[in-house]
Amino acid sequence: RFNHDWTMSLGGDAETGYTLSGGNIAVEKDGEYKIEVNVDVAPFAIKFINTSFPDQLYVPGSHNGWDHSKTVLAGNGEGQYEGFASLGGEWGFKFTPAPNWDNGEWGFLKGSQPTEGEKGFMVYQLTDTDAGNILEASEVTYGKVIVDLTTLTMQFQPITSVGIIGGFNGWAENYAELTYNADKNVWTAKEVEISKSVEWKFRMNDGWDVNLGGDINDMVQDGPNIKLEESGIWDIELSIATTPYKATFTKAGESQEPELPETMNIIGEAVGGWDWSANAVEMIPVNGAPGQFWAIRDLEAGKGFKFCAVKEWSGDFYSLGANDSGFTTEGGNCFVAENNVYM
Repeated sequence: RFNHDWTMSLGGDAETGYTLSGGNIAVEKDGEYKIEVNVDVAPFAIKFINTSFPDQLYVPGSHNGWDHSKTVLAGNGEGQYEGFASLGGEWGFKFTPAPNWDNGEWGFLKGSQPTEGEKGFMVYQLTDTDAGNILEASEVTYGKVIVDLTTLTMQFQPITSVGIIGGFNGWAENYAELTYNADKNVWTAKEVEISKSVEWKFRMNDGWDVNLGGDINDMVQDGPNIKLEESGIWDIELSIATTPYKATFTKAGESQEPELPETMNIIGEAVGGWDWSANAVEMIPVNGAPGQFWAIRDLEAGKGFKFCAVKEWSGDFYSLGANDSGFTTEGGNCFVAENNVYM
């Protein structure tokens, strides 16, 4: 109710909606709740967040000799838990709210079937009553696990690789690969050169279904691109057994920072002529990738062109050696093989 009287009150339920002077509200299960009321939407919204969930989940199973303390998932206070772990084995595993069997457990809902979820995850139904073992009679598999006790579900996706991708090469492919250290349960890479000007992220399985970005001390799924405060050659340790996901960088050497241009132009007969004031084509910088530029132009075969950071004959070039692709060079100019639109 509002203003400590019954002149205006809010009631009802999630199925039929919450309205002014609606019926009494009830929760499905006893517990401690944080209640969020939003009266700026229609119909009104009320969210009940059960705050009586444990701070973390213990994961005893065949994968760790049924030792509660060896696999632990941290929670967010609202019944969701996640991390990366090796799970499964002959007798599977369960979740417990404490490092023992004295305070209940969650396991597989007998009779249910796993279903395909979003982004390559398999979804398993859980229960706290007569629960079966999860992933029983399976191979021990490393992957990302997400548990939601508000919906009694577990999601799992195998992870076979972790890499770094970013503006180093135009986000085309992984720039560096990390190696899993099973003894420490971390991913590592040695002597990776990273410039403070380049944006990048961690990603798993050479795709974007599982990726991490943002603050290197608290990275999240689909987080912002990462930028280091200092350039260098780094030894990297990625700790993602549970949240917060962290990356530690230990400097292994100094990097040689090239002086990269902020602008780039195309000039030549292929784009109209060799007059810088009349024919130069300004290329567009690639976001988050210093020293990289792009343009889309209709080019004719047999007509030469070249590049220059400034609109004058100073520092012009026609080749980057091993990085050349899609064109040929002759007599100090570039050429395409056929008439077409090129990027």
